[in-house]
Amino acid sequence: MTLTSALTAALMGFLTSRYVTAYAACGAALLIKGPIGFAFPAFIVLLWLVSLHRFSFKELGRIRWYWGIPLACAVGFPWYIYMASVHGAPFIDTFLGYHNITRFLSPEHAGQDHVWLYIPVLLIGFFPWSGT
Repeated sequence: MTLTSALTAALMGFLTSRYVTAYAACGAALLIKGPIGFAFPAFIVLLWLVSLHRFSFKELGRIRWYWGIPLACAVGFPWYIYMASVHGAPFIDTFLGYHNITRFLSPEHAGQDHVWLYIPVLLIGFFPWSGT
């Protein structure tokens, strides 16, 4: 819920040209969820610019990324710096290595990826009374 709030604030900030709010919310999303918290709104904004045929270096300059990214990092990085200074390499290996990279690249339920798995999941999800 907090990630959704931060992403909504970031995207609304970009939509309404309130870039301080947008980048501060991106920093909050970075703090809440890690690197994906910043990458997700950045990807959405770039995709939005491309879809409107407004993607250009002039448009990228208009969204003030040159001071917005440092602002987002100033909001999001202090906790990561503190945790890395307290816990050292195990924090970096576990947080960045396992929780961000390994979990992204490996399947969550290995061996259960056949199509028949999704039929009961969809039935129970769309028709909850059918699972009883």
